[in-house]
Amino acid sequence: MLTEKDIISMASLYSGNIASIRNLGGFHNLVYEVSGDRTCILRIAQGKLDTETNSEIGFLRYLHMNGAPIAPPVVSLQNRYVHLVAINDQCYTVSAYQKAIGKDCWSRGLDGEERFIVIGRALGKIHRLSMTYSPHPAAKRRQWDQNPHLTKAAHVLGQYNADLAEVFRRWMASMRAFPRSKKSFGLIHGDFLFSNYFFDDSNSITVFDFDECEYSWYIYDIAVCMYYYLLGGDPKQLGEKAEEAEAMLFHLLSGYTVECELDGECLKNMNLFFQLRDWVLLSSVLETSADSLAGWKKDFVEGAVDRLLTGKPFMDIDFQGVYEKIAQAR
Repeated sequence: MLTEKDIISMASLYSGNIASIRNLGGFHNLVYEVSGDRTCILRIAQGKLDTETNSEIGFLRYLHMNGAPIAPPVVSLQNRYVHLVAINDQCYTVSAYQKAIGKDCWSRGLDGEERFIVIGRALGKIHRLSMTYSPHPAAKRRQWDQNPHLTKAAHVLGQYNADLAEVFRRWMASMRAFPRSKKSFGLIHGDFLFSNYFFDDSNSITVFDFDECEYSWYIYDIAVCMYYYLLGGDPKQLGEKAEEAEAMLFHLLSGYTVECELDGECLKNMNLFFQLRDWVLLSSVLETSADSLAGWKKDFVEGAVDRLLTGKPFMDIDFQGVYEKIAQAR
């Protein structure tokens, strides 16, 4: 358990004369806003994760230097990006990032069109740059199937429903055989949901929180963006959102394709990537809450289990038709 003194000590690696430290929460890691001689976002991860974090930071520096709208890493006062800190026999990996300017879509009011286009274009630029990125051989990020929720999924799902675990095993085998190329597969954000980018007063976007970045299909970032927006506050209403999903995809891809070519085979199989997020989130929810499902979690689990066992699509729309409309509009 870290004390306030421990947090201040870690923050002092990146900023002097600290005036305030505000806890921003965080799911897998501890995240704080540090104000002092320098304002930055401090991230504290439990464990010795310096190789993984340095790999993420290398990618972010490359994106930033090439004009991608991301929050870059911050070098410490000791001229290092990553620090390992030992406290009470526990190791912590500490890093810091420039604070993103602005507010998230929900706080600003989502217009449903212009901001989707901006989001899509930002993601397209990140993916286009990823296609030419060459990481240090000793500092590569994980592959998509090494996501911890997927590596635990067969066991977690099996405890809940044996049939579900078997479907998952077959699905993983088919995905491992799914085509990949330099234009379809590379280093992605990995958690491209609406809380991970801010808009300023001029509607410029800043993308942050790359700690889930991994090697996967580029279209997965688009799927994740749509997935959480469409699930919304009531997963039971998902089946009523086909028209909304089609409009969202149209605007996202209108921005994305300005920067980056979209892989047709991935688009044709878009629901596979929605299923990928279904498996990740379902494994996460069941691991922590299988015995106490209620409210949103209960509704989500019931819907996801039904989709995955029956093969029902997450969203039944004409993905290729949407893309063709964009091409015709140009």
